[in-house]
Amino acid sequence: MGLDFHILSTLVMRLWSVFAGGIMILGIPHWFTQAEQGYYFTFSSLIALQVFFELGFNYVVTQLVGHEMAYIKFGDQGGLEGDARHLDRLSSLIKLLVKWYRVIAVLFGICVGAAGYLFFYIKGLPDVTGWVFGWGFLTLFSSMNLFLSPFLAVIEGAGRVGQVARLRLIQSVFGYVPLWILLSCGGGLWAVPLISMASALITAYWIKSHGEFIFDLNARVILDECRVSWRKEIFPFQWRIALSWISGYFIFQLFNPIVFAYQGAVAAGKIGLAMAIFSTTLSVAMSWVTAKAPVFAGLIAQNEHQRARSLFWSLWLRSGGINLLGCVIILAIVFLLDLHDVKLVYRLPDLRVLFCIAVVTVVNHFIFSAATYMRSHKVEPLMLSSIAVGFLSLLVVYLGAQRSVLVTMVLYAGVVVFVALPWCLCVFLNFLKQKHY
Repeated sequence: MGLDFHILSTLVMRLWSVFAGGIMILGIPHWFTQAEQGYYFTFSSLIALQVFFELGFNYVVTQLVGHEMAYIKFGDQGGLEGDARHLDRLSSLIKLLVKWYRVIAVLFGICVGAAGYLFFYIKGLPDVTGWVFGWGFLTLFSSMNLFLSPFLAVIEGAGRVGQVARLRLIQSVFGYVPLWILLSCGGGLWAVPLISMASALITAYWIKSHGEFIFDLNARVILDECRVSWRKEIFPFQWRIALSWISGYFIFQLFNPIVFAYQGAVAAGKIGLAMAIFSTTLSVAMSWVTAKAPVFAGLIAQNEHQRARSLFWSLWLRSGGINLLGCVIILAIVFLLDLHDVKLVYRLPDLRVLFCIAVVTVVNHFIFSAATYMRSHKVEPLMLSSIAVGFLSLLVVYLGAQRSVLVTMVLYAGVVVFVALPWCLCVFLNFLKQKHY
């Protein structure tokens, strides 16, 4: 199966996510009204607006650190050892991250918090309670998580993917279990911030306890000539990533807010639950590829392109098969539940909509995998594709939501299959040729 500690830790985290997501799927019909279900998933979509503030910096950080770590290693005492120039460059990067994320975390909390409040106040339902408290504290703790996120990216880039995955598992357990208890007691939307709160508090403690090398790097005195130049080294890569990820918001996260606005909270809840189910399947399958992103970066930094390519194709085949199998199983289960008139299926859109989402999930697996590999070279060749697909997705979701959820998903699936996939395939094959693969 090609499992090592890092892949296994990431996979365990994703499997826990499947379990936790399954509990939520089964529990949501009992814990939330149909309208509250719509609020719950739209909360998540609006919190994802943090991509407009973070601008893909975390991904760039992981790649930069991965390349620097080709010349650095962890010593017996847990600190970093190696070439002084590369240690200085990492130190410069840490200092930059502290300044950058201190500002954007505050801006995110204020701007998104206020915008979300106005959206739900205008488009929401008067009989839904608890959303003001839930939304307010969710944005507060999400801002804290945003500030802490780059330091986890540094640790992942340093090769400790498994350790971070284990941390995320602990965060999730200590977030979901209290959430389930409070929801079972009738907490409703009041309980939603618990996961974000657990993540923020546990991450802060874990970084303080296990990220000593980050504090050492931040305190390190460096030479000016070793400073990482944001304008010359980060911006040329980041702006492409930022545009791609902003486009990704329109591609993946815009459904719930627009459906909420035009079809109502109930329809938004159904589409949100369906997207969450298939996203979990894709996330589990992508564990094989994403866990090895720092390895790709390291091999490429050492000009081991052939080994990097062989590793990629091996991981993609394994994870792709698992993703396809997962989608088939989901459709089969829903079909059987619908056949026996189980009430749970009333919280999901019909099978035609689910089939469209399944097709999109299978296609996105290849796109995400290819993007991960190409970005390990510190380039973003899918920028134009992401912008075009993002614009088309925004257009078809906006137009489709005014008709029905089915029309929305058919149009969206068409964009992914007939625009995003061929474009990505052409770019990827051309990329391999340019790199003399």
